[in-house]
This record gives sequence, structure tokens and C-alpha cells, in this order.
Amino acid sequence: MGCLYRRQGAKGKDATIGKIAGKRVIKYRTTRTLNAREGMTILAKVDKGVIDPPSQAQISKWWWDDNLSMIIGIIALAIVSLYYFLSWWRIGRDLPEGVIVPRWDISDNMSPALVKLY
Repeated sequence: MGCLYRRQGAKGKDATIGKIAGKRVIKYRTTRTLNAREGMTILAKVDKGVIDPPSQAQISKWWWDDNLSMIIGIIALAIVSLYYFLSWWRIGRDLPEGVIVPRWDISDNMSPALVKLY
């Protein structure tokens, strides 16, 4: 049993379109059950001004909704980078160049058992 898939851009006639009298509502309905991977695209042309444009507050809210996680990520990355840089600057830098002489002498007040711990 095969499956029939319609290509993108197909112009099937498997839907009905109707306008509800006295209302600004258009009703779309398929005439058959849609199979898997099938969909219905509706195109409606409206004159400019019929739909109110979004307010500046709505545009600002959409911008924050779209970009807030990226802003938080950048701030967190900056804080972690600053922490690692300051840690490296404080304790992770190399010793100054020159000869390092190890001390092999032990204190007179240390016993052999205590020296073993160090």
C-alpha cells in the first residue's frame, strides 16, 4: 500500500471556503482527512489598515523574548571569563625567571616521623 505525497506548492482543491454572513470571519474546512505529512495553507488578502500594527511596547517585548537568553549567556560568559582571568593573574602566573634552589635542610626541632609527613 503506497502513500501519496503532494509536492510543495501543490494547488489541491480539497477544501471549502465560506464567509459567515454579517461577520468579518472566513471559514476554511478540508473536505477529507489529512494524512501524515499533509497540511493546508491558507492565503487571505486584507487591505492595509485592517490589522493594527504592533505597538512599540509589543515590538520591544518581542525583542526581549527573542534575545534574553543570548544576553544572559553573554553576561555569564563574561563573568566566568573575568573570574578565570583574575584567578590566573593572582595565583596562576609563572614564577620570575632565574635559578630556583631547593632547600634540603630541615629544622632542628623536627623529628624523623614529622619529616616523613612533609
